[in-house]
Amino acid sequence: RCSRDEAEISPFCSLPEHQAPSCPVCCGPIRGLATRLPSCQRSRSAVTCRLSGTLLDEDNPPLVLPSGHVYAEAAVLRLPGGPG
Repeated sequence: RCSRDEAEISPFCSLPEHQAPSCPVCCGPIRGLATRLPSCQRSRSAVTCRLSGTLLDEDNPPLVLPSGHVYAEAAVLRLPGGPG
């Protein structure tokens, strides 16, 4: 989970296709420091939208695009030229 004030390093942080522009660990000068830190081990995980940064749940359902990417339905509907 990434926010302005906190971030958790996961095993996926080292993979370019999983790096989020809003994540302080994935981007900027902190990334070099973070590569030496151990990744977190979580028994529960949360899925957030890469477009909006919001949590995906029953109130903010995921929407799977034909490409296989998953985003918050509300974020996709707000895109210019999006459905709806």
